[in-house]
Amino acid sequence: MKVHEELNMTEPQYDRQMKKIRDCVFLEIEEETEDGFLGQIKPEIMKVLLDNIPINEGMDEAVFSKVLSTSVEKLETHITAETTGISKKLVAVFVNDFITQVFTGIFRLESRQEDGDDSNDNDMMYG
Repeated sequence: MKVHEELNMTEPQYDRQMKKIRDCVFLEIEEETEDGFLGQIKPEIMKVLLDNIPINEGMDEAVFSKVLSTSVEKLETHITAETTGISKKLVAVFVNDFITQVFTGIFRLESRQEDGDDSNDNDMMYG
């Protein structure tokens, strides 16, 4: 089943609304594939993300989960405020995929030990 069918939308509705979302998020789309988009993200979208993502800081699972949920919420709010006639479910689908792509590109996961800690209990996610 295609995304537009899962959202109870016609394909033209889906295409129109996705264009509005893409126009809100990207300055330009350089390449569009079946897997997604390659494009330049608008500065205001980067600000929404960077204001919520601590860079070069270790994060435990609880902090990482909070950063992830806050980023999703703030980006959904921004897109909804800057566009009209968009399904909230479609915004949620887009933002979840977009945030996953952004986080995959920014973060790496590694096991870290604090100084003097010889245990293996301190697994940190590090951005």
